Amino acid sequence: MNFTAAQDFTSLTELLRRYADADEILYKSHCEWEEPVIAELCRNVRRSAQHIRAQWGERTPAALAEAYGIAVVHDRWQVADGKVIYLAECTQRPAQIRLNLTAIDALANLMPHWAEEQMRCWFTSDCLADVAIAHELYHLLERRPVTQREELAAHAFARALTALPFSPLLYQVLLQRLAKGERTIS
Repeated sequence: MNFTAAQDFTSLTELLRRYADADEILYKSHCEWEEPVIAELCRNVRRSAQHIRAQWGERTPAALAEAYGIAVVHDRWQVADGKVIYLAECTQRPAQIRLNLTAIDALANLMPHWAEEQMRCWFTSDCLADVAIAHELYHLLERRPVTQREELAAHAFARALTALPFSPLLYQVLLQRLAKGERTIS
């Protein structure tokens, strides 16, 4: 993925501050649910992540996927101009998480230019992959149709499972901003 237009990440500090809010606060701006519904969703998802950690210990999301019999495939996706870019996707049959190394590497390679040093560890290829795997792992374990509710739950689960200090929604926002400056895909 070649990003050829200049990117304005002067607001990265503000984005990090906004997406570091508790999921209960952040999700109010992403859906029209009542606060108690959002709070219950977040509480249940955090309990699920805690239960998995209690059962499996501090395994990486990839090791957890393997323990559940889910294959993790590393792949480079070719996407057309204007198409939404994702870090990963999953399938139930076969149970598989497919990482988009094109998007993961593009984000990881560009973020050191804009992220402060103490935050760079959250923008490495390994960290991005861990969060993406955790997100997709939630979908595969829950086996529910992917709705807005399930997407937000998967984000909260990935955040809780990986101890990410901000919502994984930030990664999607940054990918969308990067894609706006994209003219060619390699």
